[in-house]
Amino acid sequence: MIKMPGQLFNIAAAVLLIAGISSAQATEFKADMLESKAGKTTQESKLYVKNSKYRVTVEEEDLKLHLIVDEKTGTTTVLSPKDKQYMEVENNYFRSMDTNPVQSFRHHVQNYDSREIGRETFKGFDCTKVLVQAGDRDLFTAWIAEELDFPVKILFHIGEGMSMELDNIKQGPVDPGVFAVPKGYTLKKQ
Repeated sequence: MIKMPGQLFNIAAAVLLIAGISSAQATEFKADMLESKAGKTTQESKLYVKNSKYRVTVEEEDLKLHLIVDEKTGTTTVLSPKDKQYMEVENNYFRSMDTNPVQSFRHHVQNYDSREIGRETFKGFDCTKVLVQAGDRDLFTAWIAEELDFPVKILFHIGEGMSMELDNIKQGPVDPGVFAVPKGYTLKKQ
């Protein structure tokens, strides 16, 4: 058993308490997510972030979907307002990553080489600039806002000059209801 002198124990307990309080104060914000291809905006959607969850709307042809990503549980809930249905998939499900630039970036960070390549300010936020590579090939560059703990800009080096950036970022409380499956929706089996 390790014994600590009383005063040292009290200091250690205070540090742990402060660390617990600051990690409990999670980031909450709303923003516009702008996706571009070859310099032209191809999609603009609302983004809501609260704790380990975020919600974004994507549109594919005539279909509008809301993606609710829970990074803590590793699941994405896909809401289809047109059909009043929802589906639950793993965050690393290919189709989910194909329509969600943030999840695609995070998946690649976990599975390929990534490194910090500097610091920059973007939209008023101090950011860590991260490069993701597969061998000698650059895959992504992202600006991670430390204050938000979220990427505010992602450049995709694969493809046709695709990028994602956040605009009109407003920090503050986010209604937890935006992360719930609406009443009347039915679960669609995969």
